[in-house]
Amino acid sequence: MIEPREALRYAWSQPVATVVCGMTNIDQLEQNIRAAREFTPLSKQEELELLERAKSAARSGKFEPFKTSDQFDGVVGKQLHGLM
Repeated sequence: MIEPREALRYAWSQPVATVVCGMTNIDQLEQNIRAAREFTPLSKQEELELLERAKSAARSGKFEPFKTSDQFDGVVGKQLHGLM
């Protein structure tokens, strides 16, 4: 399982200009502000460990069924993600 703070740290460690964070309440906003203030980039080893922990959930599409899952992907997407 990946905690929201870990996911933010991963995203912020990538070579991107913008990361959009969904928040539904002030508590989440404050948590994200705290995470941003304390941010340090992931080391390569930390990144590999996080990706390994996330692999099964990412492959299943459990949390984002509209992106990658056996229910929504076409044949090519299913093959690329090991779902066929």
